[in-house]
Amino acid sequence: MKFLIKICIAITLCCGVKMRSQNIGNYSVTRITPDEGLSQGSNYFWFEDRRGFVWLTCNDALNRYDGSSVKVYNLKYYFKNCPTLQQAYGFAEDKDHLYIGSTRGLYIYDYQLDEFTLVDIYQKYSKSKTAIPIGFSDGKIWIFNEAYQLASFDVKTKQSKQEAQIPVESLKSVHIYDLDGNVFYFRMPFFDKHRNICFIGTKEIITYNLESQKTAFPFRKLQINPSVVIQSGAYDQKNDALYLGTVGNGILVLNDDYQKINYHQPSLKRIESITVKNNKIVLMSGNSLFIFDMQFKNGSVFPRDFERAYNLQFDKIGRLWFCDDGQGEVILDFRGAMLKNTLDGRDSLIMSFKQRGVSDLVELPDHTILVNSVTIFNPKDFSTKKFASDRTSYYSNSRSKSYKNPYTKELWMVENNLSGNHSKIAVFDEHLKFKKSYDFDNIQMGKHQSMVSFPDSTSLFSFSTGLYFFNKAAEKFEKLKSIPKSELFFY
Repeated sequence: MKFLIKICIAITLCCGVKMRSQNIGNYSVTRITPDEGLSQGSNYFWFEDRRGFVWLTCNDALNRYDGSSVKVYNLKYYFKNCPTLQQAYGFAEDKDHLYIGSTRGLYIYDYQLDEFTLVDIYQKYSKSKTAIPIGFSDGKIWIFNEAYQLASFDVKTKQSKQEAQIPVESLKSVHIYDLDGNVFYFRMPFFDKHRNICFIGTKEIITYNLESQKTAFPFRKLQINPSVVIQSGAYDQKNDALYLGTVGNGILVLNDDYQKINYHQPSLKRIESITVKNNKIVLMSGNSLFIFDMQFKNGSVFPRDFERAYNLQFDKIGRLWFCDDGQGEVILDFRGAMLKNTLDGRDSLIMSFKQRGVSDLVELPDHTILVNSVTIFNPKDFSTKKFASDRTSYYSNSRSKSYKNPYTKELWMVENNLSGNHSKIAVFDEHLKFKKSYDFDNIQMGKHQSMVSFPDSTSLFSFSTGLYFFNKAAEKFEKLKSIPKSELFFY
C-alpha cells in the first residue's frame, strides 16, 4: 500500500499538480473521542444545525456536541412514546425541529422540549419503515428509503405523501456491513440551486425537479463512459458544482446545472469520500487524505495518521471534520493555532516549544508575539527570531514572565536566579532596545508572580511574600504593608 501511495503521488506530480506531504500551512488538530464523552467511536453521519450544535451518529446512540462537551441521547427519558434511537441515518432541520433518519421511521427532535417523537412516513407506501431525510423545502421534509421512494412530510399538517419513484438501484440494506461496495452514506441526495433534488447512484445521476416534478438524467446527455463507477459525491452550493469521486477514473466535476463536465486527478483510485468548501477540496484515496485547491494546481497529502478517515465534512466556519474509524471525530482547523502545528513546523525555535512547552505570550507593539521571553513569532508569515540575540543571559537563566506596559509601550522582563539570590527586571523600549535594569533579592522578596502598570507610570508587582510598588525615582521596590501577612501568594 505504501508503494501504491508513492506511485499515485508520482503520477500526480507528472500531471502538473504540486504535491507536498503534510504541508498545508497553519492548522491545528482537535479530537473528540470516547474519552471526551462520545458514546462510540464510529460516526457515519454528521450534521451541524442552525444553532451551532454538531450531531453525530454512533452505533449505540445519537450524540450532540456543543463545542465543549458531548450529550448522549441514550435514555428512554428523551423519547416520547417511541423506542430509543440507536443507529441514525441522515439529518434535516426546519426552524424548530431536527429530523433524523432510522430504520424505524423519522425521528423528530423538539429543541424546546429536548425530546424525540417518531413518525412512520412510509406506513401507506412500503413494508419498510426506513426513512432517511434529505432536507427541508416548501414547508416539507423530503425523505427517501432503500427503494428510493421519494416522500415528503408536511411539518404543519404532519401528513406524509409519496412524491416519486426515483430510478436508482435499490439498497439491499442501510447498515454499513451489508452495503457491499454501495455505501450511499458518502453520496447522499441533496438540494441544488435549481430546486432539484439530486440523487447519486453508482452509475447514474438523477435529478428530481420540485417545480415540474420530473426526473432528468445528466450523465446520459454528457455521454459518460459506462465503465465509470461513482464512489462518493459533494455539492459546492456556492459555485453550483458537483464533485464525484470514482473507483478508477479520478474526480468528475459537473458544472452549469450538470451541463458541463471536467476530469481531474485520474491517477487517484477509489475516492471513498470527498467534500468541498471555499477554496479547498478534500478527499480520501488509497488510505491517504488529500487536500487540493479549487483549480487542482496545488495539493497536499497526509500519508500517515488518517488512514481510516471517512465522512469528510466542512462546518460553517471552514473546519474539516471526519471520523477516524473506531476512535471518534478529528477536526482540522485551517485557521490553526497561533503557532504552526508541530507536524507542519520545521523551524528549530518552533520545534523547541514541543519539548519545553509555551508558558508566556506577550503581544508586542508591532503585533508580533514574544514567546517564553525568548522568541519573537510573526503570525503573518510564521517566521521566528530570537529576542535580543546580543544578550545571552536571556537564554541561560530561568525567566518568569514578560509584560508590556500599555501606557509607555515598554517591555518589562523578569530574569530570575541569575546568581545566588540575585534577580533583576530588564526594561526595553517599544523598539525592543535595552533601556535599564533593576535588581531585586529573590530570597527576601520571594518568587515573582505578576505585574500590573498604571497610567502614572507606577507599577505594582506581586511576589510570594506580598505586594510591592516599584518606586521608579528611587529605583527600588516598596512593600505594601496593608496586606495581611497570612496571605502568602498574590496574583
